[in-house]
Amino acid sequence: MPVFDYRCNSCGKEFDVFTGTADSMQTPSCPECKSEDVKKSYSSFDFKIASKTRPGCGGGCCGCG
Repeated sequence: MPVFDYRCNSCGKEFDVFTGTADSMQTPSCPECKSEDVKKSYSSFDFKIASKTRPGCGGGCCGCG
């Protein structure tokens, strides 16, 4: 399920919106002031890459193993 970040142009509130599909997506209203003057903002994301355990690391504690 995609998550989009928005910022309200009226009050400055930043919020996330969980959506089903791109076809059913409508522009949301601000949960703080209910304004529909919102803009989709860039979101950051985190991901992990599987790799060998780092030297000196026992693994399991920091996600490297």
